Amino acid sequence: MLERYVAQLRNQPLDEELGFSPNLEEAVNVFQPPALTQLCRALGLSRFERYVLLLCAAMELDPIIGRLCAEAQGNEQWTFPTP
Repeated sequence: MLERYVAQLRNQPLDEELGFSPNLEEAVNVFQPPALTQLCRALGLSRFERYVLLLCAAMELDPIIGRLCAEAQGNEQWTFPTP
């Protein structure tokens, strides 16, 4: 999309030079939902289960989550989602 905008600023032809397809249906067929959405659908996860999965992933990916869990539970030693 950014390439398209820059091409317009430079008065360059859009579709052929930049490799864009003017076919909207083709573009829609290429789109895939995010991996989390695909996983939740494949496993049949409920909204609650999806949030639990996100919390578990957050614990592994972001070191501040442990401190936030402790603060939410009112105990600085409980740096995990459940006491």
